[in-house]
Parts: sequence; structure tokens; C-alpha cells
Amino acid sequence: MNSLSCDPKRDQRSSIAKAIDSRNAKLLHILREMYANIEDPLLLEELAESAGVSRRHMERMFTKSLGEAPASTYRKIKLDKARALLAETDLSVSDVAAATGFSSASILTRHYKARYGETPYGKPRKI
Repeated sequence: MNSLSCDPKRDQRSSIAKAIDSRNAKLLHILREMYANIEDPLLLEELAESAGVSRRHMERMFTKSLGEAPASTYRKIKLDKARALLAETDLSVSDVAAATGFSSASILTRHYKARYGETPYGKPRKI
């Protein structure tokens, strides 16, 4: 049996791992900007401009390399940070929403539940 075709870790790699495999310098630059600007997210136009590409070209790069739109990738990065903050701190959901660039706790909750299948209120908290 071919181990590459059956390796679940390889099939479930994050979009970041896929991007690193792509070695696309502009894509990696945009991803670094996303991680550096979680609390105050940049507009997609600003991200594209920072890499010296048009917004449309950035969208094509993301779709080709990551299989999703830049906005989806940015949201996932913010949600991963929110999940870590909820698990590792005593911050309220409202504070976590603000710290991860969501305009309200309800918007964070909606996206969080869609991604993780549970609300941020039901997460076990750090003791």
C-alpha cells in the first residue's frame, strides 16, 4: 500500500503548510501579514497591495495553492487564535472577539461554531 496516498496527516495539512510547500513568496508574504494583523485585520486590498499584486491575482493565488479564498484563510487564522486564547486565558468571549479582529462576540460565535462544531462558550477553560 502506498503510504503517501493513505497518510491522513498529509491529507489534512493546514492551508499554511500547503502554502509553504508552494514556495510562492507573495503568498507567504500575505500569510505573514495575516498572522501579524489578527487584532486589527487588514483589508484584502491592503494585503494584496503589500505583496505587490492585485486583489484578483491574490484571490487566484489562494484558490490555486490553498483551495480557498483569502478571506476564508484569514478567518481560519483568526479562529485558530481565538480558540487558543479561549483555552489558554481567562478572557471573556467578547474580549477574545476583540483580540482576534471580530466585530462582536456573536460574529465570533457564529464562525466558531461553523468551524469547530461548538460554541466558544462551551470550551473548557484554563483553571
